Amino acid sequence: RQQFVIDSLCEGVWELNLQTGGAYYSPHWKRLRGVRGSRELEVIEAWWWSIMPEDMATVQAAFMQCFDENSSDFEVGFRIITVSNQTRHMRAHGKILRDKDGQVERLIGAELDETELIDFRNRLTGMVEEKTKALENALAAERKTREDEIRFLANASHELRTPMSSILAASDILRKYRDRM
Repeated sequence: RQQFVIDSLCEGVWELNLQTGGAYYSPHWKRLRGVRGSRELEVIEAWWWSIMPEDMATVQAAFMQCFDENSSDFEVGFRIITVSNQTRHMRAHGKILRDKDGQVERLIGAELDETELIDFRNRLTGMVEEKTKALENALAAERKTREDEIRFLANASHELRTPMSSILAASDILRKYRDRM
């Protein structure tokens, strides 16, 4: 049952023994990296081999923080390069197990492949940026249209007032002339 749950969660499970240098990597962990069962993967270093060099410092810092703070839990996101040269986004969750003297003995954890989730988030972000740009362009066009309308109304109002001023002046003159007669 435990293996069924682990497989259904799509997590690669691993255990690193710092005292012996040995390691266990679940079949799913190996599949995530495109590796078939191999004796050379039964060492601690195999866990680090696939991590992208740009992410190595982040992963090491997460581990060192747990070691330094005597914490037992850690979580870190990073990218790996598979055997077929694909990039996968991973999130590792784990526990640090210490001996009776408080020294780190083993690391046990699981990795979740977040590649599809991150790809989906990136697509959504792109769509939001595209729609935001379209809305900004529409808003700019609306502002320009509004400015053009205001300018038109001001000009039309001026053009209507100019002849009206002449008519009103002539009307005043005629009224004054009529009053004298």
